[in-house]
Amino acid sequence: MQTAYLLSGNLWAAGTIFFGLWLIPMGVCVLRSGRMPAMLGRLLIVGGPLYVLSAFTPHLLPGLPQLTGLLALPASAGEFWMIACLLIRGVRTPAPAAASA
Repeated sequence: MQTAYLLSGNLWAAGTIFFGLWLIPMGVCVLRSGRMPAMLGRLLIVGGPLYVLSAFTPHLLPGLPQLTGLLALPASAGEFWMIACLLIRGVRTPAPAAASA
């Protein structure tokens, strides 16, 4: 049972790394599309590496557990901002041009 508990914790740490790495290309896509605020894209790009770093801080700096949460804040803010944009505003697409007969 202890092995499953340790395995679960380590798999969550690995997932943290991949989630943080995913934020970088998502931020680039936000910047390139121009359909969402550019600040959101920048926040995601900055938050990605910080989120990856937050996976390592419990092992590198065990005396500073609050640092892990602080490093994850920009990524969390970017994610919630993205969710709010998609739910409230949606993705705005240009209206199709009327077909001329």
